[in-house]
Amino acid sequence: MSNSGQLVELLLPTPFDGLESETTVSQLSAESNILQLLLPWQGKGQQQLIEQDTDEDDDDDDDDGGVDLNQKHPIDTLILNRSAHVRYLRSFLFQLPSRMVVLDLSRSWLSYWIIGSLSFLGVDLSLDERKRAIDTIISFQNSSGGFGGGPGYLSHLAGTYACISTLAILTSGLTDDLIHQTWSRVDRRGMYDWMLSLKRSDGSFQVQLNGEIDHRASYAVIAIGTFLNILTPELIDSLPEFINSTQDYEGGLASKPTFDRSESHHPGIPLGESHGAYASCGLATYFMINDLPSTSSSAFDLDLQACLRWAAGLQTLPIDGGGFKGRTNKLVDGCYSWWSGALFPVLDALISSENSKNLTKGEKLPDLFNRRALQEYILLISQVHESPNVIEQGGMRDKPGMDPDVYHSFYVLSGLSLSQHRHLFDQDSILKTFKPINDSQKASLSPEAKNSFNTHREMFFGKNESKEDGLERMKRLYCKTLGWKVSEEEKLVIGLPENELKPTHPIFPLRHSILKDTLDYFYNQ
Repeated sequence: MSNSGQLVELLLPTPFDGLESETTVSQLSAESNILQLLLPWQGKGQQQLIEQDTDEDDDDDDDDGGVDLNQKHPIDTLILNRSAHVRYLRSFLFQLPSRMVVLDLSRSWLSYWIIGSLSFLGVDLSLDERKRAIDTIISFQNSSGGFGGGPGYLSHLAGTYACISTLAILTSGLTDDLIHQTWSRVDRRGMYDWMLSLKRSDGSFQVQLNGEIDHRASYAVIAIGTFLNILTPELIDSLPEFINSTQDYEGGLASKPTFDRSESHHPGIPLGESHGAYASCGLATYFMINDLPSTSSSAFDLDLQACLRWAAGLQTLPIDGGGFKGRTNKLVDGCYSWWSGALFPVLDALISSENSKNLTKGEKLPDLFNRRALQEYILLISQVHESPNVIEQGGMRDKPGMDPDVYHSFYVLSGLSLSQHRHLFDQDSILKTFKPINDSQKASLSPEAKNSFNTHREMFFGKNESKEDGLERMKRLYCKTLGWKVSEEEKLVIGLPENELKPTHPIFPLRHSILKDTLDYFYNQ
């Protein structure tokens, strides 16, 4: 596909019903700020189309708000200023500014966002830096199981997910000895027992002891359990039903149901409203555990078409730059480049599987969101332009008026990669990569070898799970994680070719090679 983008010609304002609220005032302000960044790339004549209060008697056509509308910059010259972003991220790597002392209990997340963002940009830390970072992360581990947000803090599922993901980044590409030394310091049995203690009867999880309950916790358990090969039927039990009970009238997923299900035939009542981040976590969890052996099967399947309709509405109008928002009637936000954008490859995989009988061999669904528009939002709006293509301040931001931060840097960059590379799910293709189980099969992978998967690293089995079911579950988790393929012919990079990032996994925002290294270790493949 061509890498030359084209912003739409008519930057019409969001329809306004005349009822002023804090949100509508903020929306109009955001549109005005975004417009000033779009106009230099649009050419003359656009401002008159977007002004709310045009004075038809005003003959002054030269009032351009300080923007030279005659100067048009072609979209194919847009740059991702890697050096500025790397410089910004490295400034936080081992010494945080004093203003961030209030985030001491979020050091696990800060490590993940900083090191993960550098990974997206193709920056590998030195061996000494990796060892120092690994020691820091391990110091967050508690003897009772799991990791806190920092040393001495209560174990938390979100923080534990961040720590395990960061260790995956740091160990990728190291020698076998260093990989083993690092992962052997993680207490997998303590981790498993702690996660199981957070399990609730309706299938959900608390994020920590006596903590809140929502899709973040479920997603963290699935991610940690998959990475470390400790995801048993006990952890998954009733989780599909919990996820299904949170789908609301909009089609998306709310944080949780209002009431626990009192009867098996009643799915519960969703609490709150559909939310991009909760839906992303919930849908990814649903994808990973759907059809696993030894798990419960829900009578209440998700309405995927309703979820797709809702998700499509999260991509904003051209006047908002084409980025994503997280909820209906809310403002665009750069972080939803990932949270909302990641819904689409998962929906693509689930809907394609559901419609497999109606699709001919090799047929696939069209793009489900505007990948070009999302990249334009990221490169034009989330980056801080002092003037067109002059980007001295590194880091990514929510929107104009907001400062860059490491949280938005991580999720904006992962969203940029997601929009550049289309992912298609094909778990059968991963079978051919399985390690042969004996010497006679090394020369040629027979069907028996491809389907054996009889080797593993201290896999955790469920209490009543047969070895056969356990091995099949392990095989499917491995395949579901590594079965995503990048469609090279559908690569789309807006701006300079150097803007391309490495493909990011659509379920777990890490580079594919990092996930493969981690799973190959714990699944002994």
